[in-house]
This record gives sequence, C-alpha cells and structure tokens, in this order.
Amino acid sequence: MHGPSSLWQPCQTGLDTGNWDIRHALEMKYTPGDTWVASVELAAGGVYEYKYVIINYETKEALEWQNGSNAVLAIIMDDTEVEVFDN
Repeated sequence: MHGPSSLWQPCQTGLDTGNWDIRHALEMKYTPGDTWVASVELAAGGVYEYKYVIINYETKEALEWQNGSNAVLAIIMDDTEVEVFDN
C-alpha cells in the first residue's frame, strides 16, 4: 500500500495534454468510501485509452503502473456527460 505521499492518477493517450507523459497525468482526489475521483472534459465522438499510475507526490516519479491492457473509453456524439467507474 502506498502512503499519503503518493497519488493514483490516470495517464492517457488521445488527449492534447496526455500521451502517456506522467507529468501531465490527471490528478485524482481521494473521497470517503475508498473512492478516487477526477473530472476531465473530452470531445464527443472520441476514443480514449488510459491506464492508472501511482505517482510519488513529491518527486513526480511513477511508482506503479496498472497491470494489464489499457482501458478504452469511447464517447458517442450524443453524450453530454459520462461517468466511468473502474474497479
């Protein structure tokens, strides 16, 4: 388990500020119920790949990448808001 000096962050490709560079990873916030949350604006009709990474808060170095294949999120043109739940 990682302590308070580390963060879960999704690192993605397909976004202008992503491309798997952890310096641009979206920071997630811990909330009650052992849930991590974040918000991001994405273009409708886009397909996005992402993977979670634990980053040392102080050094900004990757401590651990999520195992397995990348997650894929496809947003249809009619979507105005999408909630994604991963486990």
